Amino acid sequence: MLEPWTVGLAAQYDARPGDAMEKALAHFAKATAETNAFMEGYDVWLTPVLSSAPPKLGQQAPAVAFDTLYERTVEYVSYTPLHNAAGTPAMSEPLSWNDAGLPIGSQFAASLGGEKVLFELAFELEQARPWADKYAPVFAG
Repeated sequence: MLEPWTVGLAAQYDARPGDAMEKALAHFAKATAETNAFMEGYDVWLTPVLSSAPPKLGQQAPAVAFDTLYERTVEYVSYTPLHNAAGTPAMSEPLSWNDAGLPIGSQFAASLGGEKVLFELAFELEQARPWADKYAPVFAG
C-alpha cells in the first residue's frame, strides 16, 4: 500500500511523453545558463527559503490528496528548486524568528562554483547573529 503522494508522483511520471527527460534536461540547462547570467553581477542572491511559516501538522502529510499536496508543496518551497535545477550552491540561515518563535530562513545562493563565498558568508553571519542556542518551541498539547 502506497501513500497518495507516492502514487500521484508515479502517475505523473507515467503520463509524461517519451521525450520528457530530454526536454527536462534542456530546461535545466537553460535555467543554469540564465541563473549564471543573472549571477554575473552579484556575489550572492538573497531570497526567503520558504513562502510562509511552517504549516500546521498534517497540512503537508503524505496522506493528503495528491493534487492538494502537490499544489501546497510547490507553493511552499517555491524559492529553493531553482538552485537544485541550475546546480548553483545555496544555503539557508535562520536569521529571524516569527512571533511563534519559529525560525525564518534566509536563502543565500552563489554562482556555480561559489561554495567558498557561501561558507565565508555563513561564518560571518554566525558571528553577527548567532543561532546555535536558539530552539523552536515544542508543542506537546
